[in-house]
Amino acid sequence: MSKTDKMSKIGKTFRVLVYREGRYWIAQCIDYDIAAYARNLHKLPEKFFETVARHIILAVEYQREPFAGLPRPPARFRSLFDAAERLPVSVPADKIPSTDYITPKIPPVDMRAQELRAA
Repeated sequence: MSKTDKMSKIGKTFRVLVYREGRYWIAQCIDYDIAAYARNLHKLPEKFFETVARHIILAVEYQREPFAGLPRPPARFRSLFDAAERLPVSVPADKIPSTDYITPKIPPVDMRAQELRAA
């Protein structure tokens, strides 16, 4: 199977919890332990997509199935995600990294925000 064939088989939807921690906004995927952060909420989707794209590119380059073997994040993120408000997400295609032979097809994202309070 070619690298391009592997890329076309990726058909996942990511569910992502967005929350603020100190000065940073965090995007934590609840299906895989993949996360990104940014100081600006508007940059966060771009940072998350960049992280996912880099994971896909590296997996394909090393002839591994993308996302195989990645653990799930702690269960508390799922509960927070379920109670969170849905956010609109869009990232310009030119903001997603690629190599000369791979341009990741980034799947849809269900990104939700939740305010975390210290217990």
